[in-house]
Amino acid sequence: MCLLLLLSLTAILHASEPLSVRIHNQARLPAAAIAAAITEARWVLSQAGVETTWCDADPCRSDFSIGIRQDDPRDSQTFVLGFAMLGTAKGNTACVVYPRVLQLTEFHAGAAPLSTVLGYVMAHELAHMLMRSHAHSAGVMSASWTVADLRAMSQRHLRFSPAEASALQYAATKRRN
Repeated sequence: MCLLLLLSLTAILHASEPLSVRIHNQARLPAAAIAAAITEARWVLSQAGVETTWCDADPCRSDFSIGIRQDDPRDSQTFVLGFAMLGTAKGNTACVVYPRVLQLTEFHAGAAPLSTVLGYVMAHELAHMLMRSHAHSAGVMSASWTVADLRAMSQRHLRFSPAEASALQYAATKRRN
């Protein structure tokens, strides 16, 4: 009986441990912009049942790392806002290409604040890393967002699908154990 209670308490404690994410602000964005984007990413992920903590300074122990860059280090000609490095030694690392996020936000001027879109990109890339997949669908995991998607972001209506939320929760729990 005591062993069963102990195992149950251990499972509850592990389930409440947030995933840690380190931000590398290589684009040298203002701290307030990063903080606003982190707030948005944390909220989007929490709606899927995944709690996170974020840091951007040493010392910082983290499960995942997201670099916000001024360039696409892959020299990709494709208009991607970010990418997760799955299947590499850096499998827990993703990059966000800031000028492309800025360009999308300016193209759909007034649809959503820049920090909101940046936060959604960060959440999107973290989901790729958690699910260990480059798959895209609709909502947060869309491969390309429309003006309607950006408006939904600004109203906090763009979400992960229920299946994605379940997959993210499972991956987060598995990672913690």
